[in-house]
Amino acid sequence: MTRAKQAERKFYEKATLRAWIDFAKARNQKKNTIRKYRRMEFRDHVEKAVSTGSAWKLAKWARRQAGEVIETPQIPTLIRDNTIAMEKAELLAEKFFPTLPEIDLTDMESSMSRPTFEVSSEITEEDVKVQIKRTAPDKAPGHDKIPNRFWKLTAGVVSEHLAKLFSKCLEAGCAQLTSRKSITVVLRKERKENY
Repeated sequence: MTRAKQAERKFYEKATLRAWIDFAKARNQKKNTIRKYRRMEFRDHVEKAVSTGSAWKLAKWARRQAGEVIETPQIPTLIRDNTIAMEKAELLAEKFFPTLPEIDLTDMESSMSRPTFEVSSEITEEDVKVQIKRTAPDKAPGHDKIPNRFWKLTAGVVSEHLAKLFSKCLEAGCAQLTSRKSITVVLRKERKENY
């Protein structure tokens, strides 16, 4: 066993033909050794069963279970005469997504009332500078493809204009389409197989 692991490590370190041949030989020898010991264990088991008089149990096991192929589970057929695709889809939707019962929310009306507050629609130049300063310079840019480093370098020049633009957008009650979109990229970390 250890010889096979050592040969495998050598092969991955060196990646030469000789290392591959040594690894293949060690791997085959490991398989043969495992096979040999399994065969010996089975023969010992059979010999013990015969000597203790439980050979009939072994014979029963051999007739019923030995060598059976394990079947993969099958999805049961839909019990309906029609084979129309839409009806099958409706049947599946009924089965897996049942309709929810009506929920009485009358007792929650008092807890649902929230205090109202005013939000100032004026954004100052200082607010913009603070937000630009808080951003990380080398994060991936958004849909506009303008990197954060650009905003950090030009904050003194553009912050006044951006403050006016954002204030007008808040007053009008609209937001730019690009400011409502984001790009999410999932990066797989080392030593994490699943998320």
